[in-house]
Amino acid sequence: MKQADAHISVLGAGCAGLSLACYAAQADSNLDISVFGKVSQAATQAHIWGFWKTGWLDMPASLARKSWKHWQIITEEGAICQTSHSYPYHALESTKWLSHCLNQLRGRAEFSELMPDEPDIDYPCFDSRTPELPAHPMLQHFLGLEIYSERPVFTPDTLILMDFRCDQSHGIHFIYLLPFSEHEAMIESTLFSPDPLPEETYLASINDYLARHYQLDGYTELRRERGIIPMCETMATGQNSLPIGANGGCIRPSSGYGFSFIIKQVKGLVTDMGTGRLASSRENMRAPHRWLDRQLDKVFLRVLRRHPHLAPAIFLSMARALDGDEMAMFMSGFARPATYAKLIWAMPKLVFIKAAIGCYLMPAR
Repeated sequence: MKQADAHISVLGAGCAGLSLACYAAQADSNLDISVFGKVSQAATQAHIWGFWKTGWLDMPASLARKSWKHWQIITEEGAICQTSHSYPYHALESTKWLSHCLNQLRGRAEFSELMPDEPDIDYPCFDSRTPELPAHPMLQHFLGLEIYSERPVFTPDTLILMDFRCDQSHGIHFIYLLPFSEHEAMIESTLFSPDPLPEETYLASINDYLARHYQLDGYTELRRERGIIPMCETMATGQNSLPIGANGGCIRPSSGYGFSFIIKQVKGLVTDMGTGRLASSRENMRAPHRWLDRQLDKVFLRVLRRHPHLAPAIFLSMARALDGDEMAMFMSGFARPATYAKLIWAMPKLVFIKAAIGCYLMPAR
């Protein structure tokens, strides 16, 4: 790929594409930027993007709707509350972040809704289009409601990261609850399984959860959001461009978290452009996740696929083994070696050993 410092092209105007263009515009006031594709619906229809604040997320964190230093993981067998003052959890509305990016690009970037079939590659071209998925991937699928309760029922200083006290008959299922105040919260019914469910199934789970654990039979629905996230290694779209975002493998297969890794990736690429170290081809790009994380994710997902009934106990064991800082660092992709040792020791040994053998000695099975 021939490179020139004066001009970059970005395919796709979603989180990754607009974030890269935004940071690139801030880093070089003389850079010409072309963005191809329709601006994502996430710019006008809010979705919550969650992340633990790290050093590369200062700007998104400053725009977040709310942050929490405490979070819980709950199963029928018990509950663990973790705390991190160093890496609090943040909830960022997609509309807030993408509006920020678009405002930074006003007058700086040229936008075209037409997506070129074969991009002109006389200068760096970054591809954030939808990646290709393998057959029958594990999916994270969810429906979330932002609700208002007349009664003050929520605990606003502690979010519920995962609560498995819900119907497990359709797959690995948990409730994710972000309390914005005593009266207002985002509550999501989330499943790990190969197939999304009818909307009524998620809604029934949400209503049952609110009734059983908050004695809440009525509420005002403020908005809803639905999503499907692949929990697998993806295959990049395109050939002569540098894949970024989901197309560049930024979604963490074992968790579905992506925003933090997207921002880390695009900021790194902008730095590389400024220092003349930008990868000349996609084969030379740095992977968005550590090698060890990728290998552990493969084993972890194999266990979840073959033993979904173990998921609540596994996640509770993770929470027991790590403190809040360690959990945040692990989920954000920069865990220390001691953290990996704690996690491995906390897992059910025989099941994970068999899964590791299956991944690396019998991958076709």
